[in-house]
Amino acid sequence: MKNSLANHSPGVGKVEVFPLFIERNIIPKTHSNSFTIILSGDLDALMDWFIYAKPGQELQLMLQSLVLHLESMYDLAKLPEAVFHAFVSGLLANLRVVYDIRSNADSGFERADILMIPGTSRCPVGYVIEFKSISAGEDMEIISLDAISRIVDKQYDAHVVDAFSATKQVRYLAIVLQGKKVVVREQTK
Repeated sequence: MKNSLANHSPGVGKVEVFPLFIERNIIPKTHSNSFTIILSGDLDALMDWFIYAKPGQELQLMLQSLVLHLESMYDLAKLPEAVFHAFVSGLLANLRVVYDIRSNADSGFERADILMIPGTSRCPVGYVIEFKSISAGEDMEIISLDAISRIVDKQYDAHVVDAFSATKQVRYLAIVLQGKKVVVREQTK
């Protein structure tokens, strides 16, 4: 089911509205594609990101926009990592048709936050996602690199690699949350 701005504004389509938003600096030109995706309510864009293995920066922009527009600081106050983990898991549930999605799964030497194991040869990229929530003043880049190192050191990709013989690539994603700011960093195996 497609849900676009055109459905909410009779006679005004997404194609006509978004250039106007960009022209008036409502949407920064450098982020226009990602904001078009989010504002149109197009969940297909998030699914496409995983299926077609798009750059991590695009995922960061999508998640950042979703957090800014949907999450409250009250939601993230007590257990921000758990809330964000559940939020992203809910978004990923739409990919169950092509991925076996496991939350808090034993894999390797410990427990991975999210594993996405390809269920079809049409989607040969598997994912290991590690979430981190940090306080103000901590360095998001350092924490994201630590999260990637943890994925590698603890061999969280073990089930992803073993479960599906057509897995050609595994992407490690570190998703770091600081208040409502999101950073996504990636490494490919």
